[in-house]
Amino acid sequence: MNIQQDISQDSLTINSDILNFDDDDNNNNVLNQRFNDEQNSAESHKSQSNLIPNNETDHRNHTPSPSITQHRLNTSMTNNTSPVLKSIKNVNNVNFVQTRITPVDNGKIKMFVNPNSIKIPTIMNGSMNNNQVLPIGNSAKNFNIIWKDIVYSVQQFNRATFKMGTRQILNGLSGQIDSGQVTAIMGPSGAGKSTFLEVLACRKNKGLNGCIKVKNISQIRIAYVPQNNCLMELLTVFETLTFACRLNYSTMPTVNYNRVEKLITEFGLSEIRDTKVARCSGGQQKRISIALELFSKPNLLILDEPTTGLDSASCSLVVKIIRELVKNPKYPMAILATIHQPSWSVFTEFDNVYIINNKGENLYLGSPHRLLPLLEKINLPCHRYNSPPDYIIEIAAGDYGDKPIELIQQEFQGSQINDDELEHLMTIAESKVIRKTPLLKSTLILLGRHSIIFRRNMMIVFYRVIGIILLSIWLSVTFGDTIGKSSGCPLRKLQLYNIPMEKLNSMFEDEVLAILQNNCCLFFGLIVGLISGITTTVLGFPKEMHTLMKEYNNGWYSCISFYMTKTILDIPMQLVIPTIYTIYIYNATGQPSQYFREAYLLLITILVSFVAEGMGAAVSAVFMRDSTTAAFAAGAIPMPMILFGGFLVKYSRMPFYMQWASWLSMMKYAFEAMITAIYGFERCKYNYDEFLATVNVSQIEKPTWAEYLPLMLSTLNPNETFTDMDDDEQAIEKLYTFTFNAIDSSNREFSYDVSVIFSYYDIGGDWVLYRSLIAMIIYLIIVKILTYFVILNKLKRG
Repeated sequence: MNIQQDISQDSLTINSDILNFDDDDNNNNVLNQRFNDEQNSAESHKSQSNLIPNNETDHRNHTPSPSITQHRLNTSMTNNTSPVLKSIKNVNNVNFVQTRITPVDNGKIKMFVNPNSIKIPTIMNGSMNNNQVLPIGNSAKNFNIIWKDIVYSVQQFNRATFKMGTRQILNGLSGQIDSGQVTAIMGPSGAGKSTFLEVLACRKNKGLNGCIKVKNISQIRIAYVPQNNCLMELLTVFETLTFACRLNYSTMPTVNYNRVEKLITEFGLSEIRDTKVARCSGGQQKRISIALELFSKPNLLILDEPTTGLDSASCSLVVKIIRELVKNPKYPMAILATIHQPSWSVFTEFDNVYIINNKGENLYLGSPHRLLPLLEKINLPCHRYNSPPDYIIEIAAGDYGDKPIELIQQEFQGSQINDDELEHLMTIAESKVIRKTPLLKSTLILLGRHSIIFRRNMMIVFYRVIGIILLSIWLSVTFGDTIGKSSGCPLRKLQLYNIPMEKLNSMFEDEVLAILQNNCCLFFGLIVGLISGITTTVLGFPKEMHTLMKEYNNGWYSCISFYMTKTILDIPMQLVIPTIYTIYIYNATGQPSQYFREAYLLLITILVSFVAEGMGAAVSAVFMRDSTTAAFAAGAIPMPMILFGGFLVKYSRMPFYMQWASWLSMMKYAFEAMITAIYGFERCKYNYDEFLATVNVSQIEKPTWAEYLPLMLSTLNPNETFTDMDDDEQAIEKLYTFTFNAIDSSNREFSYDVSVIFSYYDIGGDWVLYRSLIAMIIYLIIVKILTYFVILNKLKRG
């Protein structure tokens, strides 16, 4: 058994130089140089954080049972043939002053011994020695993050008083973490652990007081891994890491390939390299999430509940990986992780634990090994059968009253942060660096990534296409194949003369009903496009928002890159679905056989679909964490637009104080454009020409009822004399004018070339189509811009 096997029973070994993607120097030379660096800088690292009580020793100097330590060392030496270890084994009271165990190539471990002073090491974890901390790598690269008096409050509505109040989540937190260390944050539920992580990651600024400073570093890169993995589940592990690498590097594909393969090997993901992320286990997905952020070489890696939902083996593996990440000599890193109910073995893997009580206050910051002696010191010993991590959380939650919390806090407040020193340090917000990939490059990479996802999600596309085809068939069968032939055009003299008197009344009734039903059919199509566009987006976009939020805040790309990608990739579906529906319905319901009308109707439907998609994206961004509210909003938003669209209630019939709402409804412009496209552009003249081509004009005789037209007009309008009218055409026009003025509020001049539907819906003429199309395009642009800013605001606010 070698020393590596003695320290860790896990078969997976992470190379300590894991972030060294740029070179493959010999690790032996690196470690020899490291030893010399540590010799020169050890004196400057004697003291721990100012927040560690003076009466306690550093946790990394904690001395395990001498018998256990000696037994492990003897066992390792017995089974190891290294001449150095053999010589050490034969020395009594060996004193290691500068001892370091560091993983190198192929998982091997080398030990460097200072021959001037030899002593048995208290613990061989590669990060402590002789009651002092050894720096990892060049001492100039080590840094500290210090926070003092952090107070975070949020505005909250008080239902009892119906007033806005303030709820304080974090209450005067102070502490420090150092590079080369892994610090666990613990506390009861609701203590503010995740909020504190977001504060350190510069994601929450409103309502924040206090200071967070950085020392010995001018620029800091922060990577935040949320509790939910937020991965693209339809991509394979290799594809996921490859796109992350391409978004963080601007090198040749072969170089990126080598980086990805190296990381896959180091994280033990080789067996699932070509497996889709959705089929990976929880522990594997967590390792993938951590690996993704290493391409940006972060100085501070923040992990929110990295072990939640994992079994003990996966939990231990993740923690061991985290431990190895901080040992990189060229890219020093500090890791901060919240953890919930860890086992004792996992608990002791951390360099420090930072415990927050149920009031959001400091409780403890220091070594997990010093926690039990501290509890015994204040007469709160942990029972031998209790889990120490669970016990301290119970104390922090106030299960044993406030007195134990006060006693621990008194021990913890042994030392304070020097305000004079903090005054000259940069804040973490000032030093934070966000390196985003150039716009064009990131957009092309995202297009490639989402194109793969789109191709692998064709089943959704298939269902949508089948659904719209079935809906189109159902509507065409319901409304019939002749409904579109009714034009609402006034019949001219010859057309009236050609119809028997007994059929005129029924013909007019059938014409009016057919027009209304045709408008119902066409307007229903607009409603389907509006509602389906919103709901379809709301169902799928919130999950994308979570991934976008993680990748945007970690500096992978800009919001505009993602939004451009989404807009471009949504174009095919926004074109295909309306095209299938419009072409089928237009031809199946007997609409005019003029292609320009069909093209106009298709354009109107497509614009409605694009506007609906933009609205759905905005709703998804606002309610990304509440799918129920998002679904309700998706169904509620179209209702006012439909109500004020002018079809259910005419604009002129609306109360004057509600008419303004009609001008804000996109459906008003869509409906008016649809009516103009179907019934305008000299359709009545087109119908009359068709009539003349099908009858023999010379055989049409004047019916008897035409002789009584002047009498009929005199009855309808007693104030005017019609007996001297010689032309039947003039009498018929007067009759139409009187009838249309009763339904048309504009009192326009009668024309045979204008459909009666224009008078009914107060449409001024063919120019309304162009006005409505321009209005819809402006509406679309405004919706897209507003949606972008809604998403951007959500990303910045978290």
